[in-house]
Amino acid sequence: MNPNEQQLQKMKTQPGFVAALDQSGGSTPKALAAYGIEEGSWSNDNEMFEIVHQMRARIITSPSFTGDRILGAILFEDTMDREIEGVPTAEYLWNVKKVVPFTKARERSLFGSKAVGLGDAARQGLSVPPGVALSGDLVEAVASGNDKAIEKLAKAIVGLPPPFAVRSSAVDEDGATASFAGQHLTLLNVHSAADVPGAVREVWWSANSDSAITYRQRVGLFDRPSVGVVVQTLLNPTAAGVMFTENPVTGADERVIEASWGLGEAVVAGLVVPDHFRLDRAGQVLERKAGRKSVAIRSLPSGGTFEQPVPFEQVNRLCLDDAQLAALGELALRCEKVYGPRRDIEWAFQDGKL
Repeated sequence: MNPNEQQLQKMKTQPGFVAALDQSGGSTPKALAAYGIEEGSWSNDNEMFEIVHQMRARIITSPSFTGDRILGAILFEDTMDREIEGVPTAEYLWNVKKVVPFTKARERSLFGSKAVGLGDAARQGLSVPPGVALSGDLVEAVASGNDKAIEKLAKAIVGLPPPFAVRSSAVDEDGATASFAGQHLTLLNVHSAADVPGAVREVWWSANSDSAITYRQRVGLFDRPSVGVVVQTLLNPTAAGVMFTENPVTGADERVIEASWGLGEAVVAGLVVPDHFRLDRAGQVLERKAGRKSVAIRSLPSGGTFEQPVPFEQVNRLCLDDAQLAALGELALRCEKVYGPRRDIEWAFQDGKL
């Protein structure tokens, strides 16, 4: 297993607790004052977070802070991005202490709803591809070519196995009054870490394009967009698609699943007529309807994706079996507990795992 699979297995199967090292008991200056460190001890935010990091590092390097009892540790981005004993904090936590690192990305105003939603899923034990959330300020700095920001990005993704999916997570993206589908770019199969800054830059530019700005104004958004970005390890799924926890057409209390071979982009982009399934809340199959899935989106060895023709015998063959449908039914129940009702969920099966 790769490190990310080992970390997921640890969180799922081993007893212990998560060290919430993100908690400050209020604002950071007030928390530092409680330890006798007054505001005059630093002159800017970077120096303030360096003090916080030194305090956290003393905890993490303590002999009693080990993976024997501690499953994971949650840290703010400004402390996770620094080093402990010359090693990036995330690497130190896992390689030295065998503690799973978690970056706290819970501020929608900084990271956007997509990133926060994925963070909520990970904290609740839902299976999501490993990834990192980049704040709007960091993304803008990377897009402008700032060397320190690009270095910070490189450190953030150092533990992620390639290839990558780079997705927008703008602060006001796809809310109750607006949907930016088709406006903000998603880049799949970004081949290496060296290619990620360029991909982040392209996502930022897509959100600041003439068409995106015109759309913002049409829906009453006249400020400049704050564009967070999510960088995740890209899966190589046998089948993928979308699931609605409530029927989006009739409003019936049932699950609606649309599925196709390969990456889910074929479904989202309307390149195929997907397989269509309906399940009741107990997971019983109410309807199966084969689609016409003539192409599958696959990753190219050199980066990017292509439309691969599907073998004739698979075009009209259902791409999900009963066990996979049952797993999706369970996922819908778990997602409703985390996010509430009436959700649409992107999912994928890789090597038999949801």
